[in-house]
Amino acid sequence: MDIFYSNNISDNQNITLSSTESRHCIIVLRKIIGDKIDILNGRGEKYRCEIIDDNKKAVVVKIIKKNKFINQNPKLHLVISPTKSHERLEWFVEKSIEIGVSEISFIKTDRTIRKKINIDRIDKIAISAMKQSGQFFLPVINDLDSLKNVLSRISQKQRFIGHLDKERKKHIVDAYDKKNDCCIMIGPEGDFSKTEIDLAKKNNFNSISLGENRLRTETAGIYAVSVIRTLNE
Repeated sequence: MDIFYSNNISDNQNITLSSTESRHCIIVLRKIIGDKIDILNGRGEKYRCEIIDDNKKAVVVKIIKKNKFINQNPKLHLVISPTKSHERLEWFVEKSIEIGVSEISFIKTDRTIRKKINIDRIDKIAISAMKQSGQFFLPVINDLDSLKNVLSRISQKQRFIGHLDKERKKHIVDAYDKKNDCCIMIGPEGDFSKTEIDLAKKNNFNSISLGENRLRTETAGIYAVSVIRTLNE
């Protein structure tokens, strides 16, 4: 895969890849001076470049051509409690980005077991998933924070919360207004507390069902992202 990432690009200057991207370029892919590669900035721009310095710690390229892409998909913000297993958490991040999530916010709830996440590791997984899936926009990844703080920053008007409380709920397919930005909130394995559900409702979140089966947290997140992206196809 001859696609690389840099968040520090100026149209009128040469680009120097990070040490990680440089090693992958030179050592793994065995690129040399004169070879062409593509570089993404995660904000909808792709640069066709030529390698002019093949230093394995700091590859330098010159820009040949720039393409700009417009993101016409509705934004999907997933707010989710991190799983106890970091492997399952990383799997969720990778797959949700491949499917097309726009933003992920991790929340601390009353029943959240994990108290911190390796945000640097997750950022690297996010970049890899963006490149692997052929996308041009890098999702926003927000570090673990309290439910109250995350709720205060939600900007999407269409808001849903999936929980197990026995109340009459629409299935996500019927509740979602197609082609509009939305935020979906998924709780921990032990579900949200009654107090947390009430707080979400006070912040204009509507309860939804994700089906009859009881899903793991990461499965529920993937299911929600898949349904929304399918409805918007």
